[in-house]
Amino acid sequence: SAVTFVGIDLARSSRDVTGLAVVDATGARIASGCTDGAAIDASLTAYAPKPGVSAVDAPLILPKGGALG
Repeated sequence: SAVTFVGIDLARSSRDVTGLAVVDATGARIASGCTDGAAIDASLTAYAPKPGVSAVDAPLILPKGGALG
């Protein structure tokens, strides 16, 4: 079967939207759009139940002052 690539850009907060893109091995877009976190699972089930490659960009929230330790 053809390889499917999935990219997810998670929103920083519930006020923002999450971006989702699914492309095939040729780079052709299968699905894309902005959504909330609840719709990610349904989109992946429909368009990429077994992706070959997945990438997630999740925000890093630092504590007040910006120091990790």
